[in-house]
Amino acid sequence: MDDDDEGDPEEPEEDEGEEEAQEDHEMADHPSWEACIEKAEAVEKEVGLFDVDKGDTLEKAKQIAAHAESVTGKKSANYVDMLHAHMREKVDTKVSFGAQEVCVHLLKHHDEL
Repeated sequence: MDDDDEGDPEEPEEDEGEEEAQEDHEMADHPSWEACIEKAEAVEKEVGLFDVDKGDTLEKAKQIAAHAESVTGKKSANYVDMLHAHMREKVDTKVSFGAQEVCVHLLKHHDEL
């Protein structure tokens, strides 16, 4: 009997979840983290949860992008499209995607500008 877990489909998700948790923790030290979380949670309250599709993912992306400049001090011409595509992918694959994940995405993108 072989106890090898190579075929276990849960293992990659755990690794991915651990990586995302580490990434969230590292981003929590970012100087714009708290402001971003506050804005993202406000969008979730106003428009709806980021990972729930009610046909409004573009509106959510637009609102987050509108806050991005005030949070980071930087403007990105293509951020709405990038965030919208990322959100659609998460919704389509039914992967949890909340305010923290939105802020990791936003801050990483804008720090690279």
